[in-house]
Amino acid sequence: MSVDFSKKYQADLNAGIKHLGEHVQGAIERKAVEECLHYIETNTGNPSACVGALTDHSLAQGMLAWFRDKDLEQFKQHCYEMAKLERIAYHYKPDRHTGDLVYLGPLLADNEELLSWFTSNDLMPAKNRNNPRQNSFLWSQMMYALHGDWAIVEERAQKMLAMAPPAQKKYMIDEHFYLALARGDLAGMEAALTELTSPKVARFRNNDFSFSYTHFFIGADAVMYAKLAWMHGHPVKIDTPYIPQEWLPVAPLSTYKDPYDFMRTFDIHEPLARTPDAI
Repeated sequence: MSVDFSKKYQADLNAGIKHLGEHVQGAIERKAVEECLHYIETNTGNPSACVGALTDHSLAQGMLAWFRDKDLEQFKQHCYEMAKLERIAYHYKPDRHTGDLVYLGPLLADNEELLSWFTSNDLMPAKNRNNPRQNSFLWSQMMYALHGDWAIVEERAQKMLAMAPPAQKKYMIDEHFYLALARGDLAGMEAALTELTSPKVARFRNNDFSFSYTHFFIGADAVMYAKLAWMHGHPVKIDTPYIPQEWLPVAPLSTYKDPYDFMRTFDIHEPLARTPDAI
């Protein structure tokens, strides 16, 4: 890393720790968690929104656990919480629309049961899934890659790269990654991830509106792609703080804990009652 980039990253890191520390402390002082638990357990207010708020709370705690405390076990525990809460969110809104960031917790927690659920269900919007001009196309690449449907991933990546829709220009790097992943091309994967986390590209890719709690620290897409590669036997190594190398090996915790009663009693294998063609 250049001296200038190191200084900028350290400034972002300090700002992120301060921001998320205030968020977590504020939630404690306002008793926001207790309020959310009340609405969820009594099925009053807006329990779906409360599940989302608890997901964000776990994400904030996870970022602090690693970037402030360097505690990998607590980081993975909070990723597990995120993943299970994302699963529970489908209980309240089976037809909820979401992007591929929904996979961040399941990928990083290394909890086989939860990752299996997210892998076995087609969660990405069906509408525009095959239209390279729409974000649904890119999001669905993650879904197919988790399935290991390499012929589909390769065909879709080639289609996107051949068309190169102007509105999707900034996502061509992602398709180069997916093409390399589908072909088992480790050097190609590393080249795409290196470009995705370069200061020039990361400046706008890390700051997507969906990444409000992560943009200080990581490239969320790049982290998911790198973890995906490791899961499929391709140990990519990128010299960037935007992809913490310690997160990438698949190493489950010996135990995972559900911090709230409603999480302990929830059956993640409950049928997903989606409306046909709703998504």
